[in-house]
Amino acid sequence: MRILCACLLVLGLGLASICGGARADSPPAETAGPVAGFTGKPITVGVTSLPPFVISKDGHWSGMAIDLWQEAAGKLGLTYHYVAYPDITALLGAVMNGKVDVVPANITITTGRLQRMDMTQPWMDAGLRVMIDQNAHRSFGALVHGLWVSGHVRVYLWIFAIILLATLGLTFIDRRLDEEFPNQWGAGLSHSFYHVMSIVTSGKATSHKLLFGSWGRCIAAIWMVFGTATVAYVTSSVTSVMTATTLLGQIHSVADLGGKTVGVVAGTVGEDYAVDAGLSLQSFPTLEDAATALVKHRINAVIDDAALLEYYDNNHPELPITEVGAIFREAKYGFALPRNSALTWPLSLEIVADGETDFIQQLQARYLGVEP
Repeated sequence: MRILCACLLVLGLGLASICGGARADSPPAETAGPVAGFTGKPITVGVTSLPPFVISKDGHWSGMAIDLWQEAAGKLGLTYHYVAYPDITALLGAVMNGKVDVVPANITITTGRLQRMDMTQPWMDAGLRVMIDQNAHRSFGALVHGLWVSGHVRVYLWIFAIILLATLGLTFIDRRLDEEFPNQWGAGLSHSFYHVMSIVTSGKATSHKLLFGSWGRCIAAIWMVFGTATVAYVTSSVTSVMTATTLLGQIHSVADLGGKTVGVVAGTVGEDYAVDAGLSLQSFPTLEDAATALVKHRINAVIDDAALLEYYDNNHPELPITEVGAIFREAKYGFALPRNSALTWPLSLEIVADGETDFIQQLQARYLGVEP
């Protein structure tokens, strides 16, 4: 019995020793700490003005994406400094070349970009929309263009030529046959022109002396008919062109952009879409430049991220611009980083966590007026 107890005691001590050794060799639990590769090293954050996501004011950077980045960087214990770039094209080029460590902005996640850089988990739904000038189809230039394309301007020129010839002919005849007609050419031409235009526009003759008796009355009657027809033609042609310009010139959605010149911001998904769709496009460095061209009627519409267009519209009530149609080419926003960055995964975790705590929804309410 004693021998059995001793054996059991030895066996128990052996098992305890083995278990203790196993516990000593097991790896410690993972704890939060600095991101590998960035310990003691300030992170270079690339930025460019993209309101409301990235806003520059008095040398200070803010906005939806910047606030989200600062929240995540604080939790990760990161130190950083901002480096400004002139536009989104230069900024994305910097992240692909490794000149910046992260770009916190409204970067649309696409297959092409994922092949050239890392992207975090999405932090906001995105999509494209169309901006137009509300007064574009009402401009005088649009009316003249419509009249010219329809061939009415050439008819107007013929009518004017006939009126001019009638004025000259009437002046020559009156100078020879009417003793009371002014002797000066200037006064005589103005007198005849007034008489001709009175008949053309109102169908009524002035107190001009009627010559040639019955033949003169017949000629005057024919001229009155011509005048009435001229007024009717001009009125109907202008009205029809204005109606056609309004109906055909209006842009209600992206489907109406065929044959129009579309403005896009260089290096954006809006530019990629316009190229893929075969649209006639003009690229601009910034959205502000594109909007300026729009209100000056150099382009017919602007394609860009819906949130950017709506924010720009709300902050420029003095401009006759508006967004039309539904959101198309829906996508997601993420932060951009160089390929195989050690920061991609921990930053994505923080972004997902901020979405779960409604922090991102609060940013949308603050900057876009969207209720969380």
